[in-house]
Amino acid sequence: MSENTSREEKVRLTALKMLTRRALTLRELIDKLRQKGIDRNLAEDTARKYLDLGYIDEESITEDHIRRGREDKFTGRFLLRHELGKRGINRDLIERVLDRLYPEGDEKEIALRFALKRIKGMSDLSSETRDRRIGSALHRRGFNGETIAAVMHEINRITI
Repeated sequence: MSENTSREEKVRLTALKMLTRRALTLRELIDKLRQKGIDRNLAEDTARKYLDLGYIDEESITEDHIRRGREDKFTGRFLLRHELGKRGINRDLIERVLDRLYPEGDEKEIALRFALKRIKGMSDLSSETRDRRIGSALHRRGFNGETIAAVMHEINRITI
């Protein structure tokens, strides 16, 4: 076995260990291998081999991230796009999965669920302070201004 083959085998094993710990995108695996001091070409070749073998499934990663953001974290579509883009997911894939799992029409409902959950602990605050805090929290979660305004209107209708 040559020195190159041995090195490549070590890189493949390192990559495989990384993939068994957490689902990684192609970009994330390449970046992690580069952080270990592996040259770019070998890192890219290794990551692409695992992509071809199905060990990297960016559609599944995208679906999981969107489901978790929608159901557990009450995250808006804008922030989900941003987070997935930072992970190296292709924009077309993000949009396709968003349209399927989190249509734009569902965003107000998700934002309202989050706001109603947050409002429970704010009974001692003035309505202005409560509205500012809820609006800011919705903004940080990636909801657009139109959705935030609609949710704030609904909350004020319910709580008055």
